[in-house]
Amino acid sequence: MSMQNIIRWITLLLLVHSGFSQAGVTRSCESSNHHIVGTMRLADGSIRDNVVVPFHGVDPIMADGYHWLRPPMARRAACENASREAVEKMQLRRNHELVITMCDVRITGMSGVVSVLPQAVGAEAWHGSENNWNRGNVASTWQNCDEREDQVINKRYQYPIQYGSYNTLLDWCYSWGNGCGAQAAQAFCIKEGYARQISFSGPMNITAGQKTRIISSKEVCDQLSCGTFTQITCRNW
Repeated sequence: MSMQNIIRWITLLLLVHSGFSQAGVTRSCESSNHHIVGTMRLADGSIRDNVVVPFHGVDPIMADGYHWLRPPMARRAACENASREAVEKMQLRRNHELVITMCDVRITGMSGVVSVLPQAVGAEAWHGSENNWNRGNVASTWQNCDEREDQVINKRYQYPIQYGSYNTLLDWCYSWGNGCGAQAAQAFCIKEGYARQISFSGPMNITAGQKTRIISSKEVCDQLSCGTFTQITCRNW
């Protein structure tokens, strides 16, 4: 069989496979319907639970590339990953952006929002008739809506900055020997519910009996060469 015929047969088989497995679907799905789920306190004193508020602070997340030749299970997994990634990005926006979005929402019968409590974020990615829906919790507290414009709050964490269990200190590096200083400080501020770090100082080596914990992997370092921060200052935006 000539090379030209071989190419023709391969092309024909690929077209048949795509016709059966894709049913004409030639593009990736993307995350959509990003939203916040939380509780609201209204001016009349009533509490509204499980309120769903649209959130537009994160762009739609595309599935990982075109999946023209993927089987159905792989396509579903791609959509699942898209919605999960969107949720993870939304979780990093907790506190200030979520609070403002909930306070400014306009829902019929829910005027006069006094305070809000964001509790979770969600995102969807559709594959055919299947909805790959993901939801992630966010750490927050009740926030007064009339104070939200004054939430440019800097919080300063000073040595010892503890992170993790058993009184371990925050390690100077994001991972073993990498991302030291700024990246580790940024990750810490985000985990504490702030948008970013604006200053940090260090490193300072630990002393005998002390241990540090790496923020990306939760691994513990107990060598005297391990470093920690002397201060980190975080900001809400």
